[in-house]
Amino acid sequence: IRVLRKANCSTLSGKSTLTYHVGSNAEDQLHLRVDANTGGGFFSREWIALDAIANMLDKTPERITSVTLSRLFERKSVNTPGFLLAVLKKEGLVVPVKGNSRRHQLGDIQAFVARIQQPASKPKTTRKKATSRKKTVAKRRT
Repeated sequence: IRVLRKANCSTLSGKSTLTYHVGSNAEDQLHLRVDANTGGGFFSREWIALDAIANMLDKTPERITSVTLSRLFERKSVNTPGFLLAVLKKEGLVVPVKGNSRRHQLGDIQAFVARIQQPASKPKTTRKKATSRKKTVAKRRT
């Protein structure tokens, strides 16, 4: 899987910072993974397909918690679903339910996909072509 974006976010508790990757496989399917944690919690670094994540989120679009994502990581660290939820929150794939900080609802997955798949724009240069000193001097003499 080719990494398209590397970013950071806080854990849901705010006690540590996660580094995560958004990647694409040979079929251009998007994947996410948690790559690092500044805290002491163990986690799985495996790539999870965005389609699999979206299928889990669709099952309870207005009552999403880390437990919702736990089936993606069976027999893995119990921290990983919560860490993934923090990543999804940062990217706008889920948004907190008003009045309940532990529950989330489905965000705009299509906007996330469009943002990731948008080609990086090349920086525009405003430098003028350098003219040789000889040409400049020759123009002054005439």
